This record gives sequence, structure tokens and C-alpha cells, in this order.
Amino acid sequence: MTGNCNRWLVYFAAAYLALQATNFGTFWRSATFIGAVLLAACAWREQQSRPDGRITSPGLIVLIPLVVWLTWSSLTWFWSVNPAYSRQELKAEVLDTALMMGTFYIAARSTASFRLIMSAVVGSFAFFTALACILSLLPWGWNPDRFHHGIGPFSTYLVLMAPLLLLLAPAPIGFRRDSRSLVAGAILLVLLLASAKLTNNRIVWIALFTVLAVAAIGGCWRWPRALVRTGWRWVLPLAVVVLVLVLAFLNAVVERNEIDYAGISSVQEALADDPRLALWSSTFEKIRARPWQGYGFGRKILAAELTRELHDPLLTHAHNIFVSQWLQVGAVGLLAFVSLLAGIAWRMLTFLRSRDDALALVGLIGLSLLAGMVVKNLTDDFMFDSNGRAFWCLMAVLLGYGSFKSRHGTDIPWPSTRQKSGGSATTNASPTIATAAPTPGSSMAVHRSRRLHRRT
Repeated sequence: MTGNCNRWLVYFAAAYLALQATNFGTFWRSATFIGAVLLAACAWREQQSRPDGRITSPGLIVLIPLVVWLTWSSLTWFWSVNPAYSRQELKAEVLDTALMMGTFYIAARSTASFRLIMSAVVGSFAFFTALACILSLLPWGWNPDRFHHGIGPFSTYLVLMAPLLLLLAPAPIGFRRDSRSLVAGAILLVLLLASAKLTNNRIVWIALFTVLAVAAIGGCWRWPRALVRTGWRWVLPLAVVVLVLVLAFLNAVVERNEIDYAGISSVQEALADDPRLALWSSTFEKIRARPWQGYGFGRKILAAELTRELHDPLLTHAHNIFVSQWLQVGAVGLLAFVSLLAGIAWRMLTFLRSRDDALALVGLIGLSLLAGMVVKNLTDDFMFDSNGRAFWCLMAVLLGYGSFKSRHGTDIPWPSTRQKSGGSATTNASPTIATAAPTPGSSMAVHRSRRLHRRT
């Protein structure tokens, strides 16, 4: 019973996260959401009865700010300026987020589960980015509002997917060791850059550069010997990608200025005329009126006032993730939110420092993902709906797998229906991810014993 429950939980969770890339399949997203939550409750109850399968805690540094942020956000309904809107947003963004974070945290407790969920997400990314590139070449073109919730959400989705390409990097940074994974990674990188070019978004290039910088710095710090041994094989591709990102950003700035600021000659004048400057000024004035408690949960809690004052129907929210939190839930909620992000970053840094290469890679992906998402939302706020759910679910997967692996050291096999009569379930985890201790007669053990003999 436990094996089937865990297995179906991973299937439903992987399908739900893969469907976050598109606004199609609303029914299937709802069905997989309900199924995953119910299966997670079943799996949690069964796993708590097993001494080797108890769910480990992500740590108080994550749990405390998470509970405070969710609780305080819910309490803002009592003093919200629009209680009906806040109640609707609390259900969609707080309750659903809490349920899905718990579900994915429970699901990602083995290497097989982690690989299946990540494979589904990367496969979905490959399909939808290839579809976007193909449709852009056809006469009827590519419509992001029809397929991907809009330009802003789709560009944010690309930033969320970028760190997952590290899974296809060669060892010791990645999990793969063959040339096919390098080819697949190169194809996915091209699809990522081509899809980002379709969005004509400026900040997406800065966010992608941030992901690359954090991954490169973290990788050099964690695997310095590999960098010295194979430095040129990494430096040249990184330099090419950085050059592409810089050129693409400059091109996006010029194109956006020609479209949005046709009568302005320089980039400096265009930036000075950005309507978000007036928006932030108006937003801070409203924050000063209610600095501690905020106006109530909901990204567009003051949409009517902002659009009326600024005479712009597009300026419905604060266009900055931290300013938006402060406006909604006040300084208390903002402090809890920042503490939550800092707690997650600390846990990922702890994973990165681990001697286990697989666990270190989890930490590197988590840090890159967090940094990219924060930078992407400095000029907008997409920590809601599909982007918000994808972000929190991915973080729950990384925290769940990393916390269990760091606590127990060894992997729990995914329960198999084929078991020996007197033994335990067979393990189908990949040896490239879960490292096992060397047997006394293995070549690794002989090598270590000789090395120890030379030292003594």
C-alpha cells in the first residue's frame, strides 16, 4: 500500500508541476492538485510508521518564517480594505501554496522521486519552448497570452527553468557523464535563449545572467579541483553564454525603447520616463499611511486607486516583489517573507557545502533559482499564480530531497512490486545520483586503502 501511494504521489506531483508551464489543461491541473494532496496525506501517514521513512524537517530556519508569513498573511483579511478580494487571493495563493509545498516536500524523498519530478519539469520546458520557437516561425505566429499566461509569466517561467539545466551538466557538477546529456543540455540552452528573445523582455536577461553567475561562483567554490583540472572546458562556454546574454539585453533595451519611447532619443531619457518611478513613489506614500499592517493580502489590493491616480490601466500593483509584500501585509509580513527567503538560501548553502556531490548540486540549483527569481521580480511581481506555485513547489522538492539525504546520508529505495521473499524492495535509483559506500573488494576501496597506506 505504501509503495503504491508514494509512487502515485510522485506521478501526480510531476504532472501538476509540468502543467504549470501553460494555461491549457485547467481541468488536469485541478485534478492532479487534488490527487497529489490526498496521496500526500496517505503517504505521510504511512511513512511516519516506518523508522527509516519518517519525514525529516527542513529546519526551524525555514519552518518558523514560513508559518509566520502564511499566518500573518491570513490575518490581514481582518483589516483588509477589500476583504472579498483578499479572501479569494488567500485561498489561491496561501492555502494552495501551503498544501502544495507540503505535498512536494513529502513526494521528493528518494532519488527516483526526485529524478521523475525533475524529468517531467525539464521535459515540459523542452516541449513548450520548442513549441514557442516553431510557432514564431509560422504565419500565424506565437501568442504568449494564449499558451503561457502572457509575456511576463512566460519570461519568469524561463528564469525558473534555467537552473534545472545544471542537472544535465557533466560530473562532478551535474549528474550526467555521457555526451548525450551534453548535447541535450546544449539544445535546451538554445531553446531557453531563443524563447527569452521572443519575449522582448529586458529584465529576463539580467535574471538569467544572475542565475549563471550564482551557478558559476557556487560551482567554482564547491569544486575547485575540477575547475583547475578542466578549467578551459568551462571558461570558454561560459564566456560565450555571457556574451550572448549581454548582447541580447542591449538589443532588448533598444527594441523596447523604439516601441515604448519612440520620441525619446537616449536610453537614459527612456529610463527616467519609466512609469514605474511614479508608481513606486505613489506606493511608498500609501505604505507610510499603513506601514505595519498593510492594506490586506492580494497583489492588486489597491489596483483601483493606483490606476485612477496614475492614469495608467497597467499599473495595478507595486511592480516589485518586496514593495508589493510591504504594501499588502505590512512590515511584519515583509520581515517574515524576507526571513523565509534567507532561511531557504541558508539551507541551500548548507547543501552546497556537503561532501555529497548530489546534495551539493541540489544546493547550487536552489541558490541559482532563488537569486534568479528575486532579480526577475525587482521590476515586477510574478510571485503569484503559475509562477508562484512553480517556484514554491520547486523549492519544496529541493528542500525535501536535500533535507532527507543530508539527514540519513543514504537513499531510500522507491518501493518496487518485485521483492525477494526474504528481503527488502529492490532499488531502482540511478547510481549517478545516489552514491553508495564502496564494498571492501571494490576498486574504489582498494584505491582508498592504498592512499591511506601511503599517508601512514
